[in-house]
Amino acid sequence: MHSSLCPIACVALLAVVSLAIASRASAAEELPVAVAPDDPHLAYMGRWDTRDSAGPRCEWSGTSVSLRFHGVAARVRLKDGGSNYFQIVVDGKPGDVLHPGPGESTHALVAGLPEADHTVELFRRTEAFGGPTQVLGFHLSAGAKVLDPVKRTRRIEIIGDSISCGYGNEGKSQNEHFEASTENAWMTFGAITARHFDADYSG
Repeated sequence: MHSSLCPIACVALLAVVSLAIASRASAAEELPVAVAPDDPHLAYMGRWDTRDSAGPRCEWSGTSVSLRFHGVAARVRLKDGGSNYFQIVVDGKPGDVLHPGPGESTHALVAGLPEADHTVELFRRTEAFGGPTQVLGFHLSAGAKVLDPVKRTRRIEIIGDSISCGYGNEGKSQNEHFEASTENAWMTFGAITARHFDADYSG
């Protein structure tokens, strides 16, 4: 009896898996507006290496890239060392935390927004030991338009050690073993001060 049901169950499982893969592929296809990594509408903040034509690379915590657009959804394609975490910021408010994993991958930053002007920012929470991160481009929803970035008139640079990078600042106690997931440069005194004064931040 079990042997006769197993093929049916396997077929059903394969159908579910196929549907999930198809759904993800469809979601990717729904964002047809490509934004190249060197598009002048992108605002890179902090220390970036722009020598590679495939896209800018960063290793320092507190580096970020932001994009203003008129639309409803945005995705980003990254090449990452595998141990890094990023704060996704939408219209100035922190949302999900992105852990891209090693190699090249595409990730949803935001979806289902009202049809309006929005700003999405990807802010690196982790230090250089997580390996480099390379921005390979963005994709926006159908009909979306990229907008000029808002240029700040103030700049703040913080010179310090791992404490100023947020080393273990989300750990449960000072005795907890460090993990990359507990480092959050977004919540360091330097980054908070920069946001308070609406200044570009570099650590």
